[in-house]
Amino acid sequence: MCSGAIRQRLLITLNTAKNLSHGQNAFASKTNERLARESS
Repeated sequence: MCSGAIRQRLLITLNTAKNLSHGQNAFASKTNERLARESS
C-alpha cells in the first residue's frame, strides 16, 4: 500500500512535468509565430 502511494505520487509528478513542458512549448511556438509575423 505504501509503495503504491509512492508510485502514484511519482506518476503525478511526471505528468505535471510533462504538462508544464508542453505548456512552455506551446507558449514558445506562439511567441515565434508572433515574431515571424512582426518581422515580415
